[in-house]
Amino acid sequence: MKKIQQMASVLLLSVFAFKANAKGDMEKAKPSKLAYHIVLKMPGVDDSLVFMVHYYGKGGSTIYKSDSAKFKKGVAIFNSTDSTFVGGSYMMLLSDKKTNFEFLVNRGDDFTITANTDKLPDGIKFTNSPENERFQDYQRYARKYGENEQKLVKELESAKTKADTDAIRKRGTEASKEFANYRKEMVKNNPGTLLANILKALEKPEIPEGEHFLEDGKTKDSTFAYRYYKAHYWDNFDFRDDRLIYTPLYDGMLEEYMNKLVLPFQQSITTRDKMVKALKIGGDERSNYILVQ
Repeated sequence: MKKIQQMASVLLLSVFAFKANAKGDMEKAKPSKLAYHIVLKMPGVDDSLVFMVHYYGKGGSTIYKSDSAKFKKGVAIFNSTDSTFVGGSYMMLLSDKKTNFEFLVNRGDDFTITANTDKLPDGIKFTNSPENERFQDYQRYARKYGENEQKLVKELESAKTKADTDAIRKRGTEASKEFANYRKEMVKNNPGTLLANILKALEKPEIPEGEHFLEDGKTKDSTFAYRYYKAHYWDNFDFRDDRLIYTPLYDGMLEEYMNKLVLPFQQSITTRDKMVKALKIGGDERSNYILVQ
């Protein structure tokens, strides 16, 4: 009798364990209702408003308010369950409307930012956000590359011989290739992430080297570079990633394509119309953006 009771207890525990595991699996399977939960810690900041703003296709000062919170003893909390939120490139903008820094957000993110106003854009620490740690690494590399480019420009201005000029340009070309390879490695090692898709979209088509001929195999194709660049312009832009519309990339790329690659005569207008229709394939955000431009 005692053995039967023990077996019954084990069976009962197994049933409860199965139900608990099943419930846990079901909860994991459900899509998260959380859009984002971001804790911003900035010691020494007065109790004031801080705005979470985002880009929408355009860069520069064209930003839009997404959320706001109030600092209390240097801590502000942003929490949202907005079902339309997809993520993108965002910015924290303090109440002076000048102090700011950028970061990346994905739907369901839950992380903490610790920053010091005296050290921005340096001195920012992200907790529970590997994406933003990689973004910081990229920003540091990009800043260093930009500083080196400015240095090379000054050296070119003071170059006295052709040999000096050639040497400086060679260094610039090598630095540019290293930067491009850095981006490619970042994309390769982090496929599908927002940062990887941003960096991939920045990659321009590389024109195949050598001579190119028309169908007769004899006449040189003087328009090959233009046609190849145009045909492959959007190859690295992931049209199904709506997060990219909330970055500064899209409008500049669209403007370059329309104004520099689509010629202003009827055939190109038809091509342009087809291209716009093609761009609407995928998420709703891009379609909405195109329709309001």
